Amino acid sequence: MERPVIIDVSDVYKSFRVYYDKGSMLKEQFVNPGRSRYEEREILKGISFKVHQGETVALIGQNGCGKSTTLKMITKILYPNKGTVTVIGKVSSLIELGAGFHPDMSGRENIYINAAILGIKKKAVDNRIDEIIRFSELEEFIDNPVRTYSSGMYMRLAFSVAINVDADILLIDEILAVGDQAFQEKCMHKLDELRQSGVTIVLVSHSMKQIKEIAERCIWLENGRIIEDGDTETVCNHYENAMARHREERDELEDEQRRIKEPSAYYNEPKELHGTEESSSGSKNRRKIEREQQRLERQRRQEAFSVKWKGGGTQGKKIAGVCAIFLFMMLAACQSVFGINYNAENELSLLTREVGYLFFILGSVGFPMLLILLGFDLLGRDYSTREKIHYYYLRIFLPVVVMWEMWVVLYQLFLHIWNKRTIDVIVWLKEAMLIKYVDIGNLWTARFFILMMLATPFVARILQLFNASTLRLVLIVLWIFLFMFPGFDLYGQANGGKPSFPFYSGTICYFYYFCVGHMISRYSQRILKGSREVIIFVLAFFLTMFSQIFLDFHGIEYLVKPTYYTISVMAIVGVDILIRIKVDEMFPNIAALLTTAFSSTIGIFFIFGPLQMIINGYLINGGVIQDHNNLTQLISGTLIQWLLAGLISLLIMFVYKKVMKSVTM
Repeated sequence: MERPVIIDVSDVYKSFRVYYDKGSMLKEQFVNPGRSRYEEREILKGISFKVHQGETVALIGQNGCGKSTTLKMITKILYPNKGTVTVIGKVSSLIELGAGFHPDMSGRENIYINAAILGIKKKAVDNRIDEIIRFSELEEFIDNPVRTYSSGMYMRLAFSVAINVDADILLIDEILAVGDQAFQEKCMHKLDELRQSGVTIVLVSHSMKQIKEIAERCIWLENGRIIEDGDTETVCNHYENAMARHREERDELEDEQRRIKEPSAYYNEPKELHGTEESSSGSKNRRKIEREQQRLERQRRQEAFSVKWKGGGTQGKKIAGVCAIFLFMMLAACQSVFGINYNAENELSLLTREVGYLFFILGSVGFPMLLILLGFDLLGRDYSTREKIHYYYLRIFLPVVVMWEMWVVLYQLFLHIWNKRTIDVIVWLKEAMLIKYVDIGNLWTARFFILMMLATPFVARILQLFNASTLRLVLIVLWIFLFMFPGFDLYGQANGGKPSFPFYSGTICYFYYFCVGHMISRYSQRILKGSREVIIFVLAFFLTMFSQIFLDFHGIEYLVKPTYYTISVMAIVGVDILIRIKVDEMFPNIAALLTTAFSSTIGIFFIFGPLQMIINGYLINGGVIQDHNNLTQLISGTLIQWLLAGLISLLIMFVYKKVMKSVTM
C-alpha cells in the first residue's frame, strides 16, 4: 500500500529582492541618479516533488541553490511567488536553532521560551523539561545565563528543545554538527528513533556521509532547479562526481590564470646563448601567452557585459500589461470618434488632426508593448525537453486557442444582431483558423498574438543560443533595417523621391517586438539609467508629432504605424520603464489597483470592441458629436467612450470572476 503524500511542492518559484546602497551623499545621487535600489533574484525556478509519510528525504546542492528556502516554505516562514506548497500534519523545524533565546535569562527559562515559539504548551514542557536537560547534557549549567554558554552548548540546548516536539514532520537544516562527536552520535540515534516511529524527515546537509546514513531518498538542487531525484547512494555519488569535476575545472582555471600572469614560472625565457632553435621556441611561447591573454580578456569583457545586462526586475509586469491594454483602448476610441485610421484622408482641420494624432500616437504604442510583454513572459521559459514543450502547448497555448474560437462565435452573433450581418459559416471558419481578420475594432491583432504563441518554443530555443552581446547587436542591426531606413524613406518621398521599399511587411516588425521582449527579460537590468528613458520616450513622441505635421504638409498619407521607428523606441523604452517602475513603493494603492485589474485585461481586450461600437453609435446618433471639426466635442467624445467602455469592461469581468469563483467553490 502506497504511503500518503504529506508534503507536495508543485511548480514553485521564489525570488528575493537584493537591495543596494544607493548612496545618501548629494554627489553619489548626482553621479548615479537612476541606480536601482534592488533587483529581483530568482532562487527557485519551478521545482516540484512529493514526500510520503514516514519518508526521510535529503536536499543537497551548493550554497545558494535554494535548499534552505525550500525548507522555509514548507514551514510557512516564506511563501512562493508562484506555485503551491501543501503540508499535511504538524511541523517541527530545526532551521533557526535558538531563535528567541534571551542571553540574560537562564538555560531553564529559555527552554520555556523556545518551546513556546515551537508551539509546545507549558504543561507539556513541565513534563519533559528533565528529559530536555538530560538530552542536552547541560545539567550543571542549566541555571546559568545563556550568554555564558559556548556556541556548542547554545546549540545543544536549542537542539534538545526542538527534538522533543511531537510532530509529524521534522525539518533539519545544517544542524547535525551540533556539539562534540559523542553528542552528534546521540543526535543521530535520536533521529533514527524518530524515523522508525513514522516521523517524516526532510533534511539539508553538506555531509554526504550523514545523508547516506539517514536519508533513503535524495534530491539534488542546482541553480534553483532539481537536477536529480532518486536513491540516496546514486544521487550523492553523482553529486560528488560533479563537484570533483567542478573543483578540477576551477583548479585548471586558476593554474591557467597564474601561468598567464607569471609566464616566467612556466616557460624558460630564451637566452642569446640558447641558439636559434631555442629562441624560436621562446617566441612561440610568448605568442601563445599573448593569444591566451587576449582570449581571457575577451572572455572577461563578455562576462562583465552579461552581468551588467542580466537581471530580474519583473515586479512591474502586471502594471505594464494594464497600461498597454488601456493605451490600445485609447487607440480604438480615437479611431472611431476622430475617424482617424492608419490610412485616413485629411478631412479634418489641421489642429483637429494633430490633436487626434496625439491620441493616435500614444494608442499606437499599446500594440507593440503587448507583443514585447508576450515575448517577455513566454520566451524566457524552459523548453529544453519534449515534455516541457508538450506542457506549454497543452496548459498555456491550447486554452488560449479554445478561448479564441469561443470569442469568434460570440463576435459573429453580435455582428448579426448589431449590424444585421448575415451569418456565414465559411467566414466563421476562416476567422477561427486565423485566415481572415475579425472585423471589430482592433481585434485583428489577436491573430498575431496567437501565431507568436504557436512559434514560442522554437523561437525561444533559437534565441537562448545567443549570449548577451550577440543578441543585443543582432537586435540593433535588425532595428535599423526594419524601422530606421523605412522611416527615413518617407522623408525622401515627401521631397519628391520614389519609395525605396516597394514591399514592406508589418508582420516582420511585430515578430521583432516579440523577440525584444526576450532580450528585456533575460539581459536588461535597465536599458538606460534613470530619467534618460523618460526623456527618450518624450523626445520620440514629439519627433513623431512633428514628422507627421511635416508629412501632412507634403501630402503624404498618415503612416504613423506600430512599424514606425519612433513608435518602436517609445514601445521598447516604455515597457522597460513600466516593468521596473517602483509604483508599489511610491503609490501602493495605485499599484494594488493596477495589479488587481491585470487579471481582467485579456477580457477587457476582447469585450472592448463590441462595447465601443455600441457606445459610439449612441454618441453620434444621440447628438453628442455633431460637428467632426469641433475639437471639444471630439476630445470629450473620445474620453467618454474610452472611460465608459473601459469601466463597463472592468465591471463585466469583475462579475464574471465572482460568478466563476462561487461556482467552483
